[in-house]
Amino acid sequence: RYQFLEEAFQNQKGAIENLLAKLLEKKNYVHFAATQVQNRIKEVNETNKRVEQEIKVAIFTLINEINKKGKSLLQQLENVTKERQMKLLQQQNDITGLSRQITFQLRHILKARCDPVPAANGAIRFHCDPTFWAKNVVNLGEK
Repeated sequence: RYQFLEEAFQNQKGAIENLLAKLLEKKNYVHFAATQVQNRIKEVNETNKRVEQEIKVAIFTLINEINKKGKSLLQQLENVTKERQMKLLQQQNDITGLSRQITFQLRHILKARCDPVPAANGAIRFHCDPTFWAKNVVNLGEK
């Protein structure tokens, strides 16, 4: 009986040691898997931070480029507006000058007399009696 117990004990001890070895192997495998998962989580977090930083840099770059382009467009708009405004002011000055000239000419025309041409009263003639002049030439210059 003791021998049977000893044998049963040895069998159970071997089975328990075998199970403990498998359990230790599983524990090591679970520990390895947990470490791998932790490493992957760490990689994901690092990747997330890196990509987030890259996105922020891209957004910052885009904002800067948009601001530059916006400033450039505003400058172009200002230049075009000033140029157009100067042309319009010049046109306004030209039109004002022309308006003054037209007004002056109209006033001058309205002041001018527009009477009808009088009819001719007849021919003007110079009558000269040569004998009368000959007689009176002697008296010229006398008092």
